[in-house]
Amino acid sequence: GARIFRYRKRRLTRELIVRRPQLKLTIDHTVEAYFAALCSLGISKTIIPPIMYIPEPARKFADGYFVSRGLDGKAIIAICPGARHEEKTWPSNYYRDHALKLLENPGRAVLLISSAGDGIPDRLGIEHDRICHVNDLALLEVAALLARCRLAVTNDSGLMHLANAVGTRVVSIFGPTH
Repeated sequence: GARIFRYRKRRLTRELIVRRPQLKLTIDHTVEAYFAALCSLGISKTIIPPIMYIPEPARKFADGYFVSRGLDGKAIIAICPGARHEEKTWPSNYYRDHALKLLENPGRAVLLISSAGDGIPDRLGIEHDRICHVNDLALLEVAALLARCRLAVTNDSGLMHLANAVGTRVVSIFGPTH
């Protein structure tokens, strides 16, 4: 018959981490918890981070994109304010405030990445020559742009995982979901 394997969600511990930070509790990363459930099957618990290789045409696209906008040589920070679920989104005006702070440094530029359906205002309503907004690119083009960024600031979203897979450091903001 079928066997069921479950991972320990540790809901109480997660709740205490949020509500009682002074207790200094920790839990395993979710990926580690998933693998722990499979150990009894003899599956290795070795965790290999995802890696996405960017093909040469997409890399050339990204190079040209930043050069054509005069941003080559800038420390480019990606801001990715969209997410599939509304409760997973940090409000876009917070991202706007963050972008404005980043742009105070003349060595930085902001790449805003969204989907047409996200409802994100064009360039977050910021008129500045060091902010670009893309929302209609193919996946490999977005990946190539993210790979050129120094950092990506995201919600819990697909772009968070994509930035991680191309080797870009990520700061992710998680909302009140499970």
